[in-house]
Amino acid sequence: MNYPHLSVILVAALGLNACDKNDGTTETKSETQTQSETETNSETQTESETETNSETQTESETETNSETQTETDIDIVIPNIPIDINLNSIDEIIAAMTLEEKIGQMVQGEVRSIAVGDIKKYHLGSVLNGGGIPFPNIEGPFTTDDWLAYADLYYNESISKTNGRMGIPTMWGTDAVHGHSNAIGATVFPHNIGLGAANNPELMQKIGEITAKEVRVTGIDWTFAPTLAVVRDDHWGRTYESYSEDPSIVANLTDDIIKGLQGDLTDSANFLNDEHIIATAKHFIGDGGTINGNDRDENFDTLEDLLNIHGAGYPVAIDAGVQTVMVSYSSALGEKMHGNKYLLTDVLRGEMGFEGFVIGDWDGHAEVIGCEKSYCPQAINAGIDMFMIPNDWKEFIKDTIDNVNEGLVSETRINEAVKRILTVKKNMGLFDAVQPSDRTLAGQSELLGTQDHRDVARQAVRESLVLLKNNNDISPQCHLVLILNRVAQCHHLFKKVTILFQWGDL
Repeated sequence: MNYPHLSVILVAALGLNACDKNDGTTETKSETQTQSETETNSETQTESETETNSETQTESETETNSETQTETDIDIVIPNIPIDINLNSIDEIIAAMTLEEKIGQMVQGEVRSIAVGDIKKYHLGSVLNGGGIPFPNIEGPFTTDDWLAYADLYYNESISKTNGRMGIPTMWGTDAVHGHSNAIGATVFPHNIGLGAANNPELMQKIGEITAKEVRVTGIDWTFAPTLAVVRDDHWGRTYESYSEDPSIVANLTDDIIKGLQGDLTDSANFLNDEHIIATAKHFIGDGGTINGNDRDENFDTLEDLLNIHGAGYPVAIDAGVQTVMVSYSSALGEKMHGNKYLLTDVLRGEMGFEGFVIGDWDGHAEVIGCEKSYCPQAINAGIDMFMIPNDWKEFIKDTIDNVNEGLVSETRINEAVKRILTVKKNMGLFDAVQPSDRTLAGQSELLGTQDHRDVARQAVRESLVLLKNNNDISPQCHLVLILNRVAQCHHLFKKVTILFQWGDL
């Protein structure tokens, strides 16, 4: 049985937490977490969370990763080389690239696994901080200047053209899923389940615009949001990421949140300009409808129900110009989505008309039968263009080169994926951009958590509150037992996806 409104009540209280000052101190007001919450909410996952969450790097992986950057690495200065590819089209760029450069573009590594020089050496197309990882490696307050120092490092390595390299700019993705919550002082909004209860498209656009601006302050290009899941069973541990169990509400909010994040597709001066970022529609498709709410499990819906219920937001997102789509961990039509060519290629591209690039979720390709974290020609052939591989990306590059040489993946398919990635980078203006710290909003930390931004967050909290009406003579005691039971199951969600991440089952 579903009790969606109880989840709304629980999650609505999250609207304005984590608005810490940029000097690392915590404000003692209603928008911020209390000291006791902070003490019980470590910014690193517990061991038990890590064991059930393959999307987060384990402590042992971090300790054994000798190639991780240290704080002193950031002092290395790399010249800000202007981009001058001297080629007229993306097709010409691809024709001039080596196979190693092409496959490097298809890889997104996690920042803690990337050492100085890696992006230049391996031609990485993207980096991310995500899965509960708020910042690379510096302990303590991670300031705007720290974000920008890393962003400049990654960017300047990527555009180096030494040894005949093409010098294609990398892009940084982050989990700014209800505000840029990893950045100290940023505005935090209610989770999606609360925003769905508010059901205010105009408000959604404002939230997207604020999030985009605050992400831009830290030099980042891309957010892994919005989540377009249509939750059907509240036992799913990611229920709060869904706007609603009603597909019409999800579809109704999609256009405006995409427009807020990316800008208006119909206005060339506004779309993906210096105040906007790349958005991601996720997780395609059926993540909210797995059996008994089991995360990453099978969705047994028919194709018709998959499209009409769980796919309701995707045509809207595509019409709004969403640049990337992230794949679900779950299975649909009897096959893991990361290896589901029919849904990723025939449906998403052929029927829905998506023209951006498809990115996998955190090591999600490894769940396809016959695949590993470093090896998955099936996922490439199915239609995934960029692979989110937090730690094993070097091995993946090597194995994928071997896959092409062995004929398991055609170079035509590699070229197709790279063309989609470079097209999004071109749409974002990265080929003509300066280094992140020199961009329009970069470093303007005073824009994080401004009063105007917090006022919008307060509005979202007010509108997300839900009052339950007893129409069936249920006794107050029953209400109390029900609510306390849900609190016992869901209390840990209050702190999730703000600093840490939470998935799994309830």
